[in-house]
This record gives sequence, structure tokens and C-alpha cells, in this order.
Amino acid sequence: MSVYVIASLTIKDAVRFEDYRRMLLPTMAKYGGRLVARGGPIVIEGEWPRERLISVSPPDRTKLPAVTPY
Repeated sequence: MSVYVIASLTIKDAVRFEDYRRMLLPTMAKYGGRLVARGGPIVIEGEWPRERLISVSPPDRTKLPAVTPY
């Protein structure tokens, strides 16, 4: 089963967010995750409380590090 991440964001510090983005994208790529959609949401009805919306595809399970259960 695939699980997608959907994040609704309000960016308050553009400089810190850019630092985070520069770190995040290579990390996602390393494990096979990728951005599916990003940008401002298109609101058809009502209001949306955040300025950005992103959708991330699931990582490639073969690239994930092994996790040892407790």
C-alpha cells in the first residue's frame, strides 16, 4: 500500500524555509520520494487557511534504511 504525504504550509521565515527545502529535497530523492504537486492551492469553494500545499510520493522501500524493532 502506498502512502502519500500532503502538507499544508504557511511560511513565516522564507530564509529558514529555503534552508530547510535545500536539505529536504536531496534527502527525499535519496530514498526515492519526490514532489508530486506544490504551490498555492486552488480554492474552488470557501477559504484555505494556508498559503502552500505540497504532495509527496512514497519512498522506494528498497532504498529505506533497515529498522531494527525494539
